[in-house]
Amino acid sequence: MGAIKHVFFDLDGTLADQFVAIHKGFSTVAREFGFPEPTLKTVIKSVGGSIPLTAERLFGDLLNESKKEAFVNAYRELFPSIMYEGLVAMPGAAWILDGLAKQGISSSVLTNKHGDFARAACDFLKLTPLLKDIVGTQDSPYRKPEKGIVDFAMQRADAQPEHSCMVGDSPFDEATAISGSMPCYLVSTGSHSREQLEDECNSPIFKDFYELGISAFGLPQPTEA
Repeated sequence: MGAIKHVFFDLDGTLADQFVAIHKGFSTVAREFGFPEPTLKTVIKSVGGSIPLTAERLFGDLLNESKKEAFVNAYRELFPSIMYEGLVAMPGAAWILDGLAKQGISSSVLTNKHGDFARAACDFLKLTPLLKDIVGTQDSPYRKPEKGIVDFAMQRADAQPEHSCMVGDSPFDEATAISGSMPCYLVSTGSHSREQLEDECNSPIFKDFYELGISAFGLPQPTEA
């Protein structure tokens, strides 16, 4: 493994906290379908694998294939109108992206969020200028943790596995890193607690971007932390 030159960041639970809007979206569509509304905590634990997989995790046997397709389409239609509600950058997100750039390390977003939604969120949070690329579902035929989406993102970022790493908040991100033959760093800021990550993953775990940036990338102590 050579020196890191590019970092792939997950979005929800990692660079961004959009859980308020995601919860509202699933709760609203659940009401329309006559399903029980999920709690915010349940939604946070269920995200990470794309909208269809989150819907399956939340509503299980209530969704046959036709209902799942209709549910996902209804969610995608609703989400643009609510997506900025409660949307904030995770503490240290801009700091770590800027700090990496100053070290000559570029960064991309690699997420299972719909690509258009991911780009809109990064624009809103003013993170886009700090990113080389933003790749989500619908941008390719693949999704995390499939190797295809990693190869697709690597090619777009002109990155190589031996000089790249993944940063995320869930086992999905570790599995994505393994698919891409690169190391992974995890932050316990999203869907999984530190204890859950320790139980399910083998990658180094950090409490937030400040600890990650200082410990893993040698960034200077920030005044904002």
